Amino acid sequence: CFISDEVGRVGEANLNAPGSDGSLIRHSLAFETYRLTGHPACVAFNTVLRVNGAADRVGYYVEQVDDDFLDRNGLDQEGALYKFIQRGSGAPVFSDASDGIEKKTRKTEAWTDLQGFVTGLNQADVNARRAWFWDNVNAPSLLNLLALSRITQDADDVRKNFYLYRDTNGNREWSIFPWDKDWTFGVTGDGPPHLYHPY
Repeated sequence: CFISDEVGRVGEANLNAPGSDGSLIRHSLAFETYRLTGHPACVAFNTVLRVNGAADRVGYYVEQVDDDFLDRNGLDQEGALYKFIQRGSGAPVFSDASDGIEKKTRKTEAWTDLQGFVTGLNQADVNARRAWFWDNVNAPSLLNLLALSRITQDADDVRKNFYLYRDTNGNREWSIFPWDKDWTFGVTGDGPPHLYHPY
């Protein structure tokens, strides 16, 4: 279906309820903040949902992070894409390569690339970990994401609500894309103590 001139036609459309954002503006503001800096992020805007010709509710459209999103952001559709959702444990997000993670592309392949990411980040030797990081992570993009997450006061991105992408056929670097922004700009939820500092 056709969404807008910016998004174009898509195979999947997310029409969401307000969640924790009673003002119906946080999603759009947060994603727009990321996009204004050049960081890949979803297009999001308010919409009136209608049922049988009558107004039902005001919700919001959020662009799906999929092949269309990757293409719109100039990224290779054949890259590895993982969605980080609610973890079953309270362990830090990159403690393992299975809890609360959905594989979105390259589904016929094993999860060895993600396991390699987790293993690289968790090396005991600090120098080896540092060298791995600079060789495998899109550092400028990550620093931008961390700064923007604090500017938007994202209270729900410590263990979930982001996508991890690897430019598998290109520079092989990993990047993170934001997702689910109803806990931003003052909705604190259970974000503290990590709400105001990325570390």
